[in-house]
Amino acid sequence: MEAIDNVARMRWQKDGLALPSGVTVELKPGGVHVMFMDLTQPIRPGMRIPITLELQRAGKVQVELLAAPIGAMGAPAAQGGGAEHHEKR
Repeated sequence: MEAIDNVARMRWQKDGLALPSGVTVELKPGGVHVMFMDLTQPIRPGMRIPITLELQRAGKVQVELLAAPIGAMGAPAAQGGGAEHHEKR
């Protein structure tokens, strides 16, 4: 995301997101984040959303996200395996 003339513009990260070893990469509103498209139902606070991350070296890793209310600060951490396999996609 970048702001141009006070308008937020999203852009696809064609090379993926770098996840350097030993560095925490936080996905959050207003920063680097994931946008879900073509949802069949709304995501509501408290819902658990299973997703699959595709990592360059670790392959597919299943994680579960816990939805927080819009505007929540300090959203709950993702649950599931794969946190130890942060690699560039």
